Amino acid sequence: RKYSYICEECWWEFDWSQIDVNHIIPVWKLTCEEDLPLYFKRLFTEEWFNLLCKWCHKKETSKQLKDR
Repeated sequence: RKYSYICEECWWEFDWSQIDVNHIIPVWKLTCEEDLPLYFKRLFTEEWFNLLCKWCHKKETSKQLKDR
């Protein structure tokens, strides 16, 4: 493989096509122009996301939706 990534949940190695970006702090939706700064901050701040395999990301997203 040219590039490989480690899932930060299960610690298995994956090809880039099997990895998703998980936003630890949800990005949410834009409702007005004033939301833009916080939206982009949540979208691109590295401390606020991690790399997960598709399976772990699906589990995490499901858990976040249930907690809302």
